[in-house]
Amino acid sequence: MGRDFSKKLVNMGGFLYFCVLNYITMNWKSLWESIAYLFEDVLLTPLDAIRTLELDNWWLANIMSWVFILITFAALVYWLRKLAEFDEPTDVTYFPEEKL
Repeated sequence: MGRDFSKKLVNMGGFLYFCVLNYITMNWKSLWESIAYLFEDVLLTPLDAIRTLELDNWWLANIMSWVFILITFAALVYWLRKLAEFDEPTDVTYFPEEKL
């Protein structure tokens, strides 16, 4: 069922060791490989877990999407209500005050 999250956390230590070990002799290829490793195996681990979860339960895998949709809808309703508070009638014509 995919890679274990704990194994990837242990691999983060390996990544840091790799960076310290190759600090003096690091070339461009190893720099890009370490960045690829960081993103593929460490930072994107939650997305791998969601991808494997989607095969079992679609609703649970997409719960964050539904939460973001609800937050966006609530913000839209709030914004529209605030716009209605500051709505001015457009049929009023403004004239400058006459100087006496």
